[in-house]
Amino acid sequence: MAIPGGGFLECRGLNAQLCAEIIAELEAGDWEAARVFRPDQPTQNVLDQTARNCLRLGFSSDFSAAKELWDLIGTTIIPDVVEHWRIMPDSVSPIEFLKYPEGGFFSPHRDVGPGFQDRLLTIVGYLNADFLGGELEIHHPVREVIVPRTGRVVAFPSDYVHASRPIARGTKRAFVVWCLKKPVQDWL
Repeated sequence: MAIPGGGFLECRGLNAQLCAEIIAELEAGDWEAARVFRPDQPTQNVLDQTARNCLRLGFSSDFSAAKELWDLIGTTIIPDVVEHWRIMPDSVSPIEFLKYPEGGFFSPHRDVGPGFQDRLLTIVGYLNADFLGGELEIHHPVREVIVPRTGRVVAFPSDYVHASRPIARGTKRAFVVWCLKKPVQDWL
């Protein structure tokens, strides 16, 4: 589904204290290597560190700071998105936390495709800034470069090509959620 307008939206962000609490809580989590969708293997996501080199951790309500983030997404960030793009998502995906070590990156990609047709908007938030590199590049409608800052939250249509530049020093910590829309059924 195409989203009217272009570029990206900078949403109301998070305070630095909450970001620090989330990082501290998640350190003990069961992080795993992030996977990618490959068209040649449509039934599963695969580990391909030539396309994506980072760790991921799913949302757990056991983490109180992460629960507070979930509440903020619903009360602050989603309303920003709805007001900007004048769309109402059917739902929001669970939070996925990301950790990019030195050398970590995500090659240019879209967040939609087979198995992910319901993704409408991508929301990325940054939990720290004590690293070098890791800028978000969005390649549609023009190339934009977003420099991560602690608490910065941006949203953009999930069908835009985007990438996370390599981390030169330190570790980038971020989160992503998707605004979801049920795919329209084609009736013949």
